[in-house]
Amino acid sequence: MGEDSDRDLRRLIKRFGIVFKPPDHRQWPSEHYNTFTAIQKIGDQKFDLFDADKAISDEQPWRGQIKVQAQWLAQRSSRLLGQRRNEAGWRFALENEVLRRFHAEVAW
Repeated sequence: MGEDSDRDLRRLIKRFGIVFKPPDHRQWPSEHYNTFTAIQKIGDQKFDLFDADKAISDEQPWRGQIKVQAQWLAQRSSRLLGQRRNEAGWRFALENEVLRRFHAEVAW
């Protein structure tokens, strides 16, 4: 986004009194507390500290490639951002890579 667009967004946020509040774990519904806690733990994971070798198991051998795939997606996304693509362009360029895992054969 350009500097003018950022400035316009900040003006709109101020004009309409929009406030972004961080999630408060005390407000989570009790039946979803464990799920939200697990999601928050994943969100707190630092990329540089993630050890793909420790994530590998016999049931999930594909996990060893997670970090490499994430790095590739981040680099590809960065290049697309520089090309100023619209949503359709982003989706065309990345969707197959993001969804590839869902097409892999999974042994039960």
